[in-house]
Amino acid sequence: MASEISDKDKRHVLCPVCGNSEVAVLCDYVYHSRLFSKMELVECTSCRLVFADPLPAAGELHTYNRDYFQNAHGGAEVGEQAVLFFRGIAALRLQHVEHYVADMGTAVRAVLEIGPGSGHFAAHFLRRHPEASYTVVESDQTCHTVLSSLNVMAYRDLSELAGKGPVYDLLVMSHVLEHLANPPDLLGILVGLLRPGGVVFIEVPCRDHEFKAEHEPHLLFFDMPAMARLLEDRGLTSIRLSYHGKSHDQLKRSASLPAKVIAAAETLLHRRGIIAPWLRSGLPTPSLIEDLRIWAAVKPYLAHLVNSRPSWWLRALATKP
Repeated sequence: MASEISDKDKRHVLCPVCGNSEVAVLCDYVYHSRLFSKMELVECTSCRLVFADPLPAAGELHTYNRDYFQNAHGGAEVGEQAVLFFRGIAALRLQHVEHYVADMGTAVRAVLEIGPGSGHFAAHFLRRHPEASYTVVESDQTCHTVLSSLNVMAYRDLSELAGKGPVYDLLVMSHVLEHLANPPDLLGILVGLLRPGGVVFIEVPCRDHEFKAEHEPHLLFFDMPAMARLLEDRGLTSIRLSYHGKSHDQLKRSASLPAKVIAAAETLLHRRGIIAPWLRSGLPTPSLIEDLRIWAAVKPYLAHLVNSRPSWWLRALATKP
């Protein structure tokens, strides 16, 4: 990759993660909202973070994220298939977190989640750990109705937690950092809210600019080097990074006609209440995914698999010393 970067046009822009000032210009940023117009994708020559340049102004980005699901996706997830998928992926994330927490010997009594959306992870966690307290910060007010039905303390802005001190044992951020212009500042504040020995869980798409037709609404495109640098610079230790889901090669092949036919067949069978035979086996953790409908919705994405090469999702776990 280094040789490829050296052959590209260079520009001097500060990397939002490591502060390196030299980047390589990759391509135009593909968008549908005017907020993201006139941007390019560039890659840091040091930590390899890919990011949009110039980044949107903080005030404009805050306004966009206040109604994020409508602006970015035309509304929150709707339909049975979407809900089943998000329930399944949340269960797999929780399984991943619980394994690490057990390895670290951490007692999780209080959780802080940033950007919970409709609260699928919180629902799974509280079902398994009803004695724990759970706090969420969600800027999109359209999500607060469903969040209010869960046993969580819901806030609209992180500033509402000012002065709380280190009170949380687990910090959860799933698909949040890729939307931010300055993740080190946010992570620094959040680590300050963790007790010593507290655990950080982060999931982001892994360099999804390489296989998606549109870049919006993501601003940052992480791989392991940039994520490791972000966590290390915040003083976190016991860092574990892993790739999950279909590999980039598989994702690029999924646009082929045979792959589209198989996907259409799975969807049709599912709508008729039938689980495709090739999706019936291999249930990863019965205690977390007991419903075959959920398994059928999530398994085609291979979210239960850990890969050795870049894949759909990058997960990070770390501990506050």
